[in-house]
Amino acid sequence: MLEARACVFYLLDTTTRRLRCAASSAAPELQVPEGEFDLEGCLFASPVHTRRQIWFQNLCSPEFLEMPDMPRGAGLGSVLSTPVVFENDVLGVLAVFSAGTHRFDNDEKRLCAALAGLAGGKGTLLSHDETAWASITFSGTRHCVVMEFCGIDAVACGEDLIERLPDHEFAIPGQLVADATVVLVQHNALPEPCLEVEVQLLLLEDA
Repeated sequence: MLEARACVFYLLDTTTRRLRCAASSAAPELQVPEGEFDLEGCLFASPVHTRRQIWFQNLCSPEFLEMPDMPRGAGLGSVLSTPVVFENDVLGVLAVFSAGTHRFDNDEKRLCAALAGLAGGKGTLLSHDETAWASITFSGTRHCVVMEFCGIDAVACGEDLIERLPDHEFAIPGQLVADATVVLVQHNALPEPCLEVEVQLLLLEDA
């Protein structure tokens, strides 16, 4: 699930109405956009305005390649853009880019929305793995998610995630989060404070 080629968090300046790339994880050959961009001229204005996830299917079209907030490089097929909302304000957009055309299913959309809200807009999705899970009475999926928080403020947000995760009430339609566990935490001080958190989520189908 997800199979992200790049994950970018775009931070919104609510005063100037401009977007900038605040954090990213991407293949080495991809160039993440630098600088600030007027929101109205950006691809990711739609999720900001609508407060809804927007899926763009084919990023190879010329109209997408010309957008200033698009990463540069070959191999980007589709993108799922999720508005990051905190205390009813849109802080920015979490964009997950796939390699090749990819139709994001409902589980992927719900998981991205849940992680975007839980990370408070400060974390970057580094990787995600999914395995099927079943018992005699239940079926579902187990997810392993690795997120990175870079910078003093982001590290504080990551530490808050670690504290809140076990008791966090996820709102994922059609799914029950039966277990949410932090399995690995890594701190790095240089070249800037960074926190890497690996969590495991067990999602059960809500019949």
